[in-house]
Amino acid sequence: PERVTPELLDRYHHVFVGSDALAATLATLTAVPVEPLHQATDPERLAPRGSAPRHELLFIGNSRGTRRTILDDLGPTARDLAVYGGGWESDLLDPRYLRGESVRHEDLGSYYRAADIVLNDHWPKAAEAGLITNRLYDILAAGGFALSDPVPGLDAEFDGGVVTYASPADLALKIERYLADSGVRRMIADR
Repeated sequence: PERVTPELLDRYHHVFVGSDALAATLATLTAVPVEPLHQATDPERLAPRGSAPRHELLFIGNSRGTRRTILDDLGPTARDLAVYGGGWESDLLDPRYLRGESVRHEDLGSYYRAADIVLNDHWPKAAEAGLITNRLYDILAAGGFALSDPVPGLDAEFDGGVVTYASPADLALKIERYLADSGVRRMIADR
């Protein structure tokens, strides 16, 4: 979002962006109509199609050569944390948590559904702009339970179906609370 300029917007007849807040901001920079068009997913493609390893905590995402907020907020954990993704050097993630460099797209739904808690975070600039990662749509389409950093508009978008945390201490408390109560996790995921 930080690279969008009035000159870029003016090249188009209509602009669609992934958040209400960003659409409102960009609309002040151009005469071109700007409207929100939120992320989405295909529930049929994310439907679990077989078995996947069960993990207490699951994070699927690449490092892109930088640390990830939710993993730093979690810190070292005795819980079964499984991270799948590329670019995870030992200075970015304790190697004991890395379980693979990728998960095939057709298996994502099974991994999300099998995990007790799927961890999610947003790139800081995207979060500031209210851009909700499409990973959350995928997790929920698969019937998984998502725990995420907060983003403006997230609660309204998912009607309370995503649990958010406010600090590392709050993350630790919510992990313990929700790991202890599978019924509440299922109720929230089913929203």
